[in-house]
Amino acid sequence: MKNCIFLSFDDIFFKYAKVCLNSLKRNYPDHPMVLVYYEGSDSQVFSFINDLEKVDLLDIAYPSEKFKNLNLGVIGSIMTYSRFLLWEEYFNRFDTIVYLDCDTVILKPFPELFKHNHLFAVSDFSNTKAFNTELDTYDLKKLTLEDGIDLGQINMINAGVLAIPKSYRKKEHFSQIWSLTKRYNKYANHSDQSILTLWILLNKMPISNECKYNFQIGFITRSMFNEINVKDIKILHYAFWKPEKNIDFLKEKILLANKFINNAILEFERFS
Repeated sequence: MKNCIFLSFDDIFFKYAKVCLNSLKRNYPDHPMVLVYYEGSDSQVFSFINDLEKVDLLDIAYPSEKFKNLNLGVIGSIMTYSRFLLWEEYFNRFDTIVYLDCDTVILKPFPELFKHNHLFAVSDFSNTKAFNTELDTYDLKKLTLEDGIDLGQINMINAGVLAIPKSYRKKEHFSQIWSLTKRYNKYANHSDQSILTLWILLNKMPISNECKYNFQIGFITRSMFNEINVKDIKILHYAFWKPEKNIDFLKEKILLANKFINNAILEFERFS
């Protein structure tokens, strides 16, 4: 069985990708091959990647033209659609692919993610709706009635960590994903994350609550944080809040989480 890990980034997000890859090397040394898509031309980035073992830089063309007219959601970058590359023919040689957002830090090995026989994704921490149901409500209602969808009942995934077996990366799967993209992209608050949530819902795939595989920093704002053993966390995800930006605000807001946040910052600095 040939598995791999995939992540993508541009120059703006390289500082996070560097941390991700260094933490993977340190804390999951026997990880599968890592495939990296880098949108940029910085020689220092190329040098860093080439010096890493079991990490290959992908030489494939990013279909920017295909995505440039899409609603880019809160992130505002076509790079958010790089997850769609996993349905390209190049990746057919791999069984299960684990996608990682570049702003994740690997704390422990996660070989069990490659053993899932279904797509694996964790719920999103935020209260943000996957779709803007207040935009062109008549047209949106018509679409949802045609597709038998209740957008009000959607539990959005966080697409920062995905395990996608080969059986879910067939041409017909992407045809459905792209069809949903064209139909619902206008209303998507989180670009491809919203679309993938819709695809998962329509295909009755389970959404996991095992946040240790995608512990989004925002979880500390939830009451469930007090029930989590932070020592179990395997993948820490700086979703929305970044360690060099607004963590101080969180420290002031959530005193009980101070120790966890401090450790999270130390983990980021350790691999920078």
